[in-house]
Amino acid sequence: MSTLLQIEDLKTQFPTNKGIVRAVDGVSFSVEAGETLGVVGESGCGKSVTMLSVMRLIPNPLLPQLGGRIAGGHIWFEGQDLLALAEPEMRKIRGNKIAMIFQDPMTSLNPTMRIGRQLTESIMLHRGFNPQAAKEEALRLLELVEIPSAAERLDDYPYQFSGGMRQRVMIAIALAGSPQLLIADEPTTALDVTIQAQILDLLAGLQAELGMAIILISHNLGVVAGLSNRIAVMYAGKLIELAPADALFARPAHPYTRALLNAVPSLGASRKERLANIPGAPPDLIEPPAGCRFHPRCDCAQERCRLQEPPLRVIGEGHSVACFTDF
Repeated sequence: MSTLLQIEDLKTQFPTNKGIVRAVDGVSFSVEAGETLGVVGESGCGKSVTMLSVMRLIPNPLLPQLGGRIAGGHIWFEGQDLLALAEPEMRKIRGNKIAMIFQDPMTSLNPTMRIGRQLTESIMLHRGFNPQAAKEEALRLLELVEIPSAAERLDDYPYQFSGGMRQRVMIAIALAGSPQLLIADEPTTALDVTIQAQILDLLAGLQAELGMAIILISHNLGVVAGLSNRIAVMYAGKLIELAPADALFARPAHPYTRALLNAVPSLGASRKERLANIPGAPPDLIEPPAGCRFHPRCDCAQERCRLQEPPLRVIGEGHSVACFTDF
């Protein structure tokens, strides 16, 4: 496989009245063509901000007082540094080559516009189709994401769809430009377990049919388990573990990764058994702790964990971890 996306030492910051929030602080990883990379971690760890940085959707990078800014690093896509592109050039990438499914489909869809119009607008913008050809393509995309009675649903409004159907519409819109990389940001949020499984199966089927790479963002390791080839674990703006999915579940190396896995409910557990929790709370990203950012919550912390930041080091084939513990 060839490398499709390469992120190197990415830093994304948000100025506030209290100081600078270092939402993404030196993250590096790659995505291969056709693979699925799962990105997991607690809310606020930098998952979504990393992907918004890839899309160059961080608010107003030229006016940091009005939003965030990408403060450093490189984002290479097919050998092109996205951070060096002018906005008109970036628009040719965004939607056409890299597409994103946002967390809440109800707020991402325009409630005053029919679904068909929202789809055809995207198709005409990215692929230059005329209105009739765009409508035919919109119908094909709705059928591709398995919307029942797709021809009739083109004239419906978002409120007439269930949560799972709205998510399928969002996937169809993301596919309108035939992207090589699809970023799915919490695509199963607020859906019941059965519908979650249907959406994940749909993404897997679309990937097999279209050959695109997927970045699947979630705070739940159970969601990414069956779909991901590799998994990246983030904590407090840092990448702390990266491994093939099988290796990560069989031999989690970082104490935070082990804690996340222990917090996943087990089907065989007793009803009286309490779920494991991670003590404490994520650190303040304006003034993060010295050393390893997880050390205040870690039961394996040593003195040097409080003083030195552990580098990301290789411990196995394709398996890297930012921890001083010997493996």
